[in-house]
Amino acid sequence: MLNDDINEYLCIERLSKGALQLLPLPELGTLPPELRLSLSDVKLALSCYKVGVEDLVDVIFVMGSALLSPLLASPRGRLVVGRLLESVVEALTTKRALGDSLR
Repeated sequence: MLNDDINEYLCIERLSKGALQLLPLPELGTLPPELRLSLSDVKLALSCYKVGVEDLVDVIFVMGSALLSPLLASPRGRLVVGRLLESVVEALTTKRALGDSLR
């Protein structure tokens, strides 16, 4: 890797690109390949983790986004995955709230 500032920029760029894929905005249209995460982005995320710029959660996010990249390319795919993620977060939040109320 390069110096700290460049490492941070490169690593944050990957996370931003992954977050862009999750926006269900139809006006984005179908994302071109350069805005989708690929295996080279996963490799960079692992390098970022190795030098301490990213957390393991960030690496997992990049890996999942790269895996789902073909689906996330279309507006409809982003909408479906976004709704799925909302359901998972809601279920986890409810489960946590139930666990806290039992204590």
